[in-house]
Amino acid sequence: VVTGITAFDKALARNADLMLAGDTTLAERLGVLTAENRLPPHLVYPVTLEGVDAAERVAAHIEAIKQIAEALDAADAKTRVTICTRGAHDDDAEPTAIGASLWGFMRVAINEFPNVDLRLADFESGLAEPGAALESLLALGGGELEVLVRADGLKALRMRRNLFPPAPLDAGDRAVLKFEQAGRLDSFSWQREPRQAPGQGEIEIEVAAVGLNFRDILVGLGILDDDLLGAGLTAAALGFECSGVVTRVGPGVTALKAGDPVMGFAANTFASHLVSPAWHFFKVPEGVSLEAAATIPVAFATAWFALIKRAQIGEGDDVLIHGGAGGVGLAAIQFAKQAGSRVIATASSEERRAIARAMGADLTYDSRQERFAEAIRRELGGVDVVLNSLAGPAMVASFRLVKPFGRFVELGKRDYLDNTQLGLRPFVRNIAYYGVDLDELLAHDRPLVEKMMETISKQFADGTLKPLPYRVFDGEDVGTAFRLMQASEHVGKIVVRPSQLASRAVNRLTFKAKPGAYLVVGGTSGLGFATARWLAGRGATTLVLASRRGRMEDGLEAEVAALRARGITVAVEALDVSDREAVKALVGNITRDHGPLRGLVHAAVLLDDGMITGLTPERLRAVLKPKIDGALNLEAATEDQPLDFFVLYSSATTVIGSPGQGAYVAANAWLEGFARERRKRGKPALAIGWGAISDVGIIARDKQLGRRLRRTTGVVGISSSESLAHLGRLLVLGNEVGPMQFYTNISPGAAAEKLRLINSPAFAGLGLARREDDGEQDGDLVTAIEGKSRPEAIGIIVGALKREISHILRMPEEQIDVSRPLGELGLDSLMALELQLSIERLCGTDVPLVGAGDRRLGDIAALIHTSLGGGGEDAAQDPNANLAIAMSGLHGGGISAEEAEAVSQTLKVAGGRRGP
Repeated sequence: VVTGITAFDKALARNADLMLAGDTTLAERLGVLTAENRLPPHLVYPVTLEGVDAAERVAAHIEAIKQIAEALDAADAKTRVTICTRGAHDDDAEPTAIGASLWGFMRVAINEFPNVDLRLADFESGLAEPGAALESLLALGGGELEVLVRADGLKALRMRRNLFPPAPLDAGDRAVLKFEQAGRLDSFSWQREPRQAPGQGEIEIEVAAVGLNFRDILVGLGILDDDLLGAGLTAAALGFECSGVVTRVGPGVTALKAGDPVMGFAANTFASHLVSPAWHFFKVPEGVSLEAAATIPVAFATAWFALIKRAQIGEGDDVLIHGGAGGVGLAAIQFAKQAGSRVIATASSEERRAIARAMGADLTYDSRQERFAEAIRRELGGVDVVLNSLAGPAMVASFRLVKPFGRFVELGKRDYLDNTQLGLRPFVRNIAYYGVDLDELLAHDRPLVEKMMETISKQFADGTLKPLPYRVFDGEDVGTAFRLMQASEHVGKIVVRPSQLASRAVNRLTFKAKPGAYLVVGGTSGLGFATARWLAGRGATTLVLASRRGRMEDGLEAEVAALRARGITVAVEALDVSDREAVKALVGNITRDHGPLRGLVHAAVLLDDGMITGLTPERLRAVLKPKIDGALNLEAATEDQPLDFFVLYSSATTVIGSPGQGAYVAANAWLEGFARERRKRGKPALAIGWGAISDVGIIARDKQLGRRLRRTTGVVGISSSESLAHLGRLLVLGNEVGPMQFYTNISPGAAAEKLRLINSPAFAGLGLARREDDGEQDGDLVTAIEGKSRPEAIGIIVGALKREISHILRMPEEQIDVSRPLGELGLDSLMALELQLSIERLCGTDVPLVGAGDRRLGDIAALIHTSLGGGGEDAAQDPNANLAIAMSGLHGGGISAEEAEAVSQTLKVAGGRRGP
């Protein structure tokens, strides 16, 4: 059946089983053919892109595709339908505006009609033998849903994740470790930065190995920052110690030279190269490898300063060392044995206590829940020195063990931050109390640090001291190293070799001080206004906010007033962006009143969601006009303006074909192709497909919409600040990146599995499809428990918790005993924080969980169910604790000082600091 087709279409027809083109009665014709059982295995619908107005062409083709899909879906026909375009992609395989819009709508149709085998193919313009190429296309097996037909063969589309994949370092570059998202130890990346030449008294080091410390975990999780760590040498830097080889020396450096192997202290040591004051580093002792040297600085300097300088341990002293199998603990054991002291060590497991004994401890005890205190008092009466890293009741119990004339040395910070009370009465027994912070020492007493490190180095050289046991990780496995440290599964130290591969790092965007204005269409509400506020924060001094209603959204007037109070000009204008003359007049007024237009953001949108079956031509055109006509009108009106950027807000729904948003997807996809066409004409253009913005705009106003998106597509909310920071990076890069970019968060699992498109080979590299072992309820707790009874819902939530705990503890699910409290499962305080963050991602909201240490999984699941509106009679929760699981019962006194600090700061401070 061929009607009204072009010569190109006739060439296709020679090889097609069935072709429909330009037929206004597609549904009727398909119905007849289906009834007569005459539908072939393949059906081809050719689309002619030439013709009238852009929006009209888009609307006409969408209506035809809708008729085909509806007719075949109703008939339950088993046939492959290939929608064929010609020139929808240019010679570089990039979609044109019309082509992108049509393909975007087709992605929605593919998902909304999973029983119809819809596919897309674009034929290269000028293809000599389109009929033969069609034959190859129709013979193509497999699940490819989007194919480009070119002279040199068939090409399939593939999605990739990274804007800048890691690449080998150039001579003038270095790799620096960054964590992109707070609370996500798997969100690390090595970013490329230029190397710096050493200045007066400085050296440059090629880093060989970095010693990992627990404070690095807290910094990586976003729990600790400079305000919390004070004015030490490194404060909240990621990385505190390292070893390596001197590559360059600055003026005035005489003690070290290029080629010397060194070890020492510096801020941000997770880097391939760093510059530091020379006195922070010391030559590696003869016979010690660079990797072993990375275990020395922090552990041995802390232990030496605490025991030798502060406690002045000596022969006959009983020295209690908490955390005896950790890095500082093992170093402290060596110093205590040198001094002739008897070593009493604690650790949280028999295996770790055995290691402490093997390294020289005379007696060992269980550190958990103050079990050590009673046993030591009964067997020894007390101790002369305590090297403490426990907090709360365990710290108090340790202090009470100190004999007259004894010394108590505190390494942790939680009790300082909590202002824990110690009565003065015990000090009448001539007890000394010392607080030790190595970072503060490094910042304030250089002579002592140099003497200390000289002494330690000599003792390593003569064999008196031995390097700690350690495990090495390559830079690409740094996430695994951090998790091992987090789980306290290591003995001694963990060291990391910096990566020699790195991604591009981008500077912060700032606007030059030059006259002009910035126009945000759709700027009176939602992400549009958030963008305007962000522009002001980057230096824009004149903002024009335009929208159809011409007034600020309720509640934003105060924020506009705050901008004006800072000296920023904010003009609010009424504009129908689909009216060409109105757009031209507004731009003219802006240039007359405020100077040239320097930047433009087209964020206007009209939402009218609904399934394709209910999409009328009128509804479709209403959604297309603000996007398509608006962009064309803005381009025409700003042709003579010195624009630094022309930004079009699209949506990640164009990639995944979000069901129920066919018109919205078609409109946004057109913008993406338009940005490509505009960039090719030498004009600034960037279209960015946002995911669900969680804190402003439509989803912030309609929580149910956010949940529906997550349920139907797997799309998870991202914050406006995170999104706009990415926009800033893209604008800094300019033409170094393509004119179309996406920024979204799609959760793998059942929600994504529902979409036929996401499960096609094009998305295979993103890992969005649910794994076989993920279970039926992975990915979205809210959806999973909908309509379920309370017992059923709690059972589902318990299953989700088991999967998360299995991932965190790296143990099989079947080994997780749901009858035991979380504390007994081995989940320490920091792991529990990560569990909390995981639950928030699963639920799409904060869930208050209090007292988790003594609760079983079923108890926690009941709390979550109640928090999600599931009812029940659980006790009311402390609203201030909803940012993290309260850790009061976890491991009792067995958590380390750093872990205890994480608990305190999470509950007291970090709520206002934590990233999105």
